[in-house]
Amino acid sequence: MTERDTLIRAHTYITQLANGFNPLSGDELPDDTVLNDVRLSRCFFYVAGVLDKVLAGDKTMLKRADVTLSAEFTARLTAAEIPLPISEFSKLVNAVAEEFGMKNIPLTAYTNWLVNQGILGEEIVNDRRHKTVGATAHQYGIYEETRTSLAHGDYTVVLYPPIAQRFLLDNLQEILNFRKAAKG
Repeated sequence: MTERDTLIRAHTYITQLANGFNPLSGDELPDDTVLNDVRLSRCFFYVAGVLDKVLAGDKTMLKRADVTLSAEFTARLTAAEIPLPISEFSKLVNAVAEEFGMKNIPLTAYTNWLVNQGILGEEIVNDRRHKTVGATAHQYGIYEETRTSLAHGDYTVVLYPPIAQRFLLDNLQEILNFRKAAKG
């Protein structure tokens, strides 16, 4: 069941409770049950309205928490079995963060930290900043590969094999701290 399916089910249950019906059986709730109290009914209608907005895509209704590295969260983080560009690695981590209702970690959090550590370097090409492998990148298996695209021709991508991905996951708290300090 997806998160959206769960929200739809919750919306259905809350709406039925707000209207005085048992969401599981469909029977009308007895007048003397606490679930039929007018204050609770108003609360149910309010929550149903919030869920309506969430289901309609109102992003302001879903404020995500900052990433917190709980044991459960970090246990779900795994390195891929193949080398990945940082964008794909970031998507893997962010998929887990979304499952836990947390904000995404931008890929620049990783690359800026790696530049600060001297593992990556930066160069300006055509007025754009590009990451390059630094002097110590090979210690983590990080390497560059030239690829070809019909739209853009040849380009260089920095790849992170499983050992480098594991290194980033092991240093995730430090990466988050560095990002927070850099933001001021």
